Amino acid sequence: SLSTTVVHANAVKLTALVGASANDDDSLETRREMADCYRLLGEKFDIKPPNEGDRLDILREVWRVVQRWSHIEPYCRVSEQFLRYVVKYLGQNELDTLMKDVARHVNAWTLKQKESETAKHVDLPVDAMKYIESMLALITKHYDDVNYVISVKWYVYLAEVLHGESKNRLSETLLECVSTGGDITDPLCLHHTFEAARTVHDSIDGMSTSDERNAAERLVVTFINKVGFGVDYESHLNFLVTARSAFSNLARTQEVLVLHAISLILSV
Repeated sequence: SLSTTVVHANAVKLTALVGASANDDDSLETRREMADCYRLLGEKFDIKPPNEGDRLDILREVWRVVQRWSHIEPYCRVSEQFLRYVVKYLGQNELDTLMKDVARHVNAWTLKQKESETAKHVDLPVDAMKYIESMLALITKHYDDVNYVISVKWYVYLAEVLHGESKNRLSETLLECVSTGGDITDPLCLHHTFEAARTVHDSIDGMSTSDERNAAERLVVTFINKVGFGVDYESHLNFLVTARSAFSNLARTQEVLVLHAISLILSV
């Protein structure tokens, strides 16, 4: 394996060398081999960053090659690694561009699968979905402000392609982000955090442990406490009524909602 020092000293050359191996062979095996190489470089860059003047050129060289890939799993492997690179070393413009390209590839892959299958709904391969989950979780934890996270271009679109355990885990991560920020007042942010809370609530069933139930309840209650409507009492009451129906399986959450309703009525 290449040492971090060697990769740092030859970052531009090594990135170009991997790109030079690209050819017209679009087989899954070939793309996976190239993805291994790009992942290795990205992991080394994560430890010791390239020189500041080379960072954007390196990203452009990687994407000159990767953006043409049609296989979603190796594409997502590279995207996940270099999203870390963008968040650590580059800026908002590069993040927006990368997220847009990931969304474009997911959409293209989905449309292609629908053309070849009779099912209307097509799920991403499990590995690709895990990489997208990892990308979104990285953004969520890095910015630690749920209002900003929801506003990141293509975040919501990519979150909506997740399902099953990936969707549950990202919902939990998003609600953890809620607990560290200010009040939720933006309607778009409220909609998506409400759906995250609903997902966490719905993941609890008769087989869930007491620890899992307590963790879910903590996240949902924190979300409820963070929602703010100012002096719009009617909208706040409507929210509490909707929440009482949506979170009916969590006893402590029901108690908190009732207390909020009583407090709201007394304050009018």
